[in-house]
Amino acid sequence: MKTLIIGRGLLGSSLKKELSENGEIVSTNNRILWDDEQLVEDSFNTLIQSFFTVSPSDGWRIYWCAGNSSPASILDTPNAEVLMLKKLIYHIKMHSKKSKGTFIYSSSAGGIYSSSNEIIDEFSDVKVTSAYGACKLEAENVAMELASVETVKILIARISTLYGPGQNLLKKQGIITQLSLSVLTGRPQLIYVPMDTMRDYLYVNDCAKKMIKAVTILEKMSFSKNNLPIVTKIFASGQSSSISQIVSKIDSNMFRKSKLLFRDDPLLNNQFFDSKVMCEADSINLTPMHEGISHLINDVRDQLLFDPASGINVAIQ
Repeated sequence: MKTLIIGRGLLGSSLKKELSENGEIVSTNNRILWDDEQLVEDSFNTLIQSFFTVSPSDGWRIYWCAGNSSPASILDTPNAEVLMLKKLIYHIKMHSKKSKGTFIYSSSAGGIYSSSNEIIDEFSDVKVTSAYGACKLEAENVAMELASVETVKILIARISTLYGPGQNLLKKQGIITQLSLSVLTGRPQLIYVPMDTMRDYLYVNDCAKKMIKAVTILEKMSFSKNNLPIVTKIFASGQSSSISQIVSKIDSNMFRKSKLLFRDDPLLNNQFFDSKVMCEADSINLTPMHEGISHLINDVRDQLLFDPASGINVAIQ
């Protein structure tokens, strides 16, 4: 089985590690320069052409884990992520030679579904309330265009809030990463939501394991001519935690108190997720949150101490 992962960030790196340990041959792309559309198209053409030079007899898998937007993004024009994904899909259609394969698009459950005090599953109504969510929904539709190739199956992975080691500190993403960075450096962290806001946090290695299992299940599924070979699944821990609970776990791990500044949105934006699709993929032992946060804190500390590429020159307190 040949596997290609587009995106080398938090999720892409974890997937590569898990798949490589399972004995798969895994390729990754070079860093995507989102501002240079022609350069990205040329690199995708070369990458996909090379990937399909020899058609794998037992099939292929391509994971899209890349992105240049975040929940805080304000997008007035078509997002580069959607444009680049369109180019990748075009080249897959051109070079895959109708070989059997699976395409996995990593989307955002938080962006696709509006906040609710009800438990959200795959049968809940989609309600996009942000530019980020609109971008993810449009990208999902672009990924589904591969269903026109009869031999390709598609998994739309709507993922809750990921956390874990390996996040790029310069991107200022991930509330748990940013809170940990704040405590390590002594810098105050600005909180934009009430402390009792509930979110579903999924450890990145657990997400990778769930996705790999879901792909295996999808590849064994049969579809009638009237049903497109597309499955949408929510990937979540099913265990929501409040911001105050997260802060408490971080403070306990580092034996010091977080410095927080508040700019509250008066409205609670809670999210509770549960999956009702391909439930066998969820049968893994989840990493306890205190353990996952400990791994994340150690990684942030290591980046600050030993990785000049982090670009953050601050003293650890």
